Amino acid sequence: MSSYILLYPLFLPLIAGIVCLLIPRKGIKEGLSLGVSLTTFILALIIFTAKELVFTR
Repeated sequence: MSSYILLYPLFLPLIAGIVCLLIPRKGIKEGLSLGVSLTTFILALIIFTAKELVFTR
């Protein structure tokens, strides 16, 4: 698993929120936010069910 996997659920909604502020159409905003929310949820499930999680510095 990637060492940056914990950063994806943090920055993905942040970037999508900034993009949603720049998009004028409401339907596209709702679709983008729903897609990003679903993706973040799936990433959270992958992180919490991973067996090989080890804290390293």
